[in-house]
Amino acid sequence: RRRHTRFRNVTGVQTCALPILKMLLLSGGLDSTTILYGSDRPDRCLFVDYGQPHISEMRRAKQLAHGRGVPLIVATIKFSVPPATGLLGGHDETDFAAVIPGRNSQFVALAAMLGATTVVVGANADDQSAFVDCRPQMLAAVGAACGVAVETPLAALTKRDVLALARTRGVPVEFCLSCYRGKAPGCGKCAACKLREMAAK
Repeated sequence: RRRHTRFRNVTGVQTCALPILKMLLLSGGLDSTTILYGSDRPDRCLFVDYGQPHISEMRRAKQLAHGRGVPLIVATIKFSVPPATGLLGGHDETDFAAVIPGRNSQFVALAAMLGATTVVVGANADDQSAFVDCRPQMLAAVGAACGVAVETPLAALTKRDVLALARTRGVPVEFCLSCYRGKAPGCGKCAACKLREMAAK
């Protein structure tokens, strides 16, 4: 039988019961793929097409999830007015320039809407200075607001640590796509490529 978890409102009255569902936010990049290859396999993966500059991430995410035998859900966010900030505005030279306000917060909320009771986010320690919603305390607060638990198993690891862990888990590192511009093996110019190159040294 599938286990269930029960949600209660602030007065302690039972409001609903949902299946326990652990959902990994899978981008096709190194961090989330490293979690996918861990022993605590998620029930589902979620890829969000939010209008990022390229769709190569989705193709990688589909293949990686399929290879691990984990179903992948693709959710699409469309804007009636093109966003001007961060990656969506063409800014990717530094982490601070690339920030899309509240991106991970929206992804956690989407996962909750799709039935997740636990959401796993591949945020690492190097992400947290620029990307506020990569910080564990911030994600925990978002999760509480959405009625889900949020796990950040890589939060204490640098990108270099994640790369080392990925290799021990047999992750196809070269297949993972971290480049903001969708170039394989990487453009060498965007902030994501620069960080990954530093981690590899």
